[in-house]
Amino acid sequence: MTAKTAYEKSIEAMPQFDIPRLNLGCLWDNPLKDLIGAKKHYEEILTFEENNPKAHNNLANIYRHGELCDLSKFEKHIKIAVSQRNVEATLNYANYLKTEKKEIELGNSYYQKAREFDIDNKFGPLIDALIKTDKG
Repeated sequence: MTAKTAYEKSIEAMPQFDIPRLNLGCLWDNPLKDLIGAKKHYEEILTFEENNPKAHNNLANIYRHGELCDLSKFEKHIKIAVSQRNVEATLNYANYLKTEKKEIELGNSYYQKAREFDIDNKFGPLIDALIKTDKG
């Protein structure tokens, strides 16, 4: 059984469980290179859990670059994910602010928020390094 098939069977068994949809969406995005398929799974999660931070962060990533690039949609989704105290989304937004908007101080303030959200300090060394650079 392929990973794709396993995730599809998991979704059939538990349609409102977000993990198989998130994983299938990641699979569609890479290596299958189907952003529309990935987007569909993330949006489906939002139909039953409208503030799911991981789905919003993954949608934001789809809208940040590439064929579906739409920075207003990126900002909409990333801000929802950040408002849910999602560390990865907050890091993502901080990076965007520093690298693409060139708002270094604002980006660093979001890195500080990520540090607050990172209660296990899994990202501490990464955050320290990212704050020190103007690259992202």
